[in-house]
Amino acid sequence: MNPLIRMSPVNRPDFSKLKNKLNDSEKEDDFVRRLIYYINKKEKTHPQVYNAAGMTPDCFHKIISGKTKTPTRISIISLAFALELNLEEAQDLLSRAGYYFPVPTIKEDVIFQYCFEDKDGPHTIDEVNEALCHFGFKAVGGRN
Repeated sequence: MNPLIRMSPVNRPDFSKLKNKLNDSEKEDDFVRRLIYYINKKEKTHPQVYNAAGMTPDCFHKIISGKTKTPTRISIISLAFALELNLEEAQDLLSRAGYYFPVPTIKEDVIFQYCFEDKDGPHTIDEVNEALCHFGFKAVGGRN
């Protein structure tokens, strides 16, 4: 039972500000909005991003428009490299899609993390793929 039902309208707390904050936090947590934010922040065009991430234009536009489910973790990592994000930004993007990074049990994450953190970065997806292949892992995104 709601304890506020019997309160007079004058004494009832105003939850409209709380409702607005909840709505704002939902917007902040949205993966697509964050992806668009990073595209704009990094001043990239859509073709630059989807080509570098190794995605088809159709697949990318379905993601951007929200017409498809959340992409795979590897696809988001490819997008993060395509956008030349740093480690903190990549972790932010992945977390908004419900993924963790780095995952200690995924060996490729050591390479990904190194490439996001490296002072000589940001690394392109092709450089990341070169490192992955050098250590015997499958390339992701890009021109593999």
